[in-house]
Amino acid sequence: MKLKSTITIFLSAMIPTAFAAESSPFQLFDNNITAGYAVASSFGNNETSSLNANGQVLFDNNIWLNLSVFTKLTLSYANSSEPGMNQTLNNSAGSRFGIKGGYAFKVNNSYNVIPHIGFAYGNQLLAINEDSTQQFIIEDPSFNYSFGVKQELILIPKKLKFATDLGYNYSTHEAVLPNNTTGNLGHTDYDVSSLLITPELQWNVTDRFTVIGYYQYNYSYGDAPNFPNVDFANIGVNSSQVIKNNYSQNLFGINFGFLF
Repeated sequence: MKLKSTITIFLSAMIPTAFAAESSPFQLFDNNITAGYAVASSFGNNETSSLNANGQVLFDNNIWLNLSVFTKLTLSYANSSEPGMNQTLNNSAGSRFGIKGGYAFKVNNSYNVIPHIGFAYGNQLLAINEDSTQQFIIEDPSFNYSFGVKQELILIPKKLKFATDLGYNYSTHEAVLPNNTTGNLGHTDYDVSSLLITPELQWNVTDRFTVIGYYQYNYSYGDAPNFPNVDFANIGVNSSQVIKNNYSQNLFGINFGFLF
């Protein structure tokens, strides 16, 4: 409670309290710090696993904030439809830091609507290998701008909440790819638009411990980027096959955390 009081006092100095309202029953769910694991699969592209940490708070004046950190654990092109890619053994490192902010409109004590906007920075490094020999490296940093609407429905007071987040994300990328097989690198800029649907179920096991299970469908699209067309004949892979900006992805995750 000391942490919540400290944050509330600090934020109240910056945010007008003209919209102050009585405490919301959704604070019993939305004031939390969690960490978890997720797996994602993109048909014909790749499969990944990741860890994440997430903190969110719903203040008494209905301001909602969400901070998130993501790091990639594994990457596999075993299900890739690109010739040769499913034969490669790859290393990948990636991270993403994001913040979202919104205002919660409490329709009633069971139903909440939160329009929100957000920003995130991400970066990933892909090393394409064969037989433990590194063939080439791709770096793919991105700046992400998002907006959406999160709807929350309390199914059992203080215990069980269902939520659905509908969002749009626009990202600009500054990829670094090989220009030739001798290791020279070049830059390619490209954009991706993503439509996101994220239903989740939150169960407060106790008044201090919570579990959140979620699914996310991600449909991403964009103009064909002008990636360098470098052929690595010894492994039958072209560098332009690695990054995709037109795909659909299914993600499943679970987080465990503490309520405050």
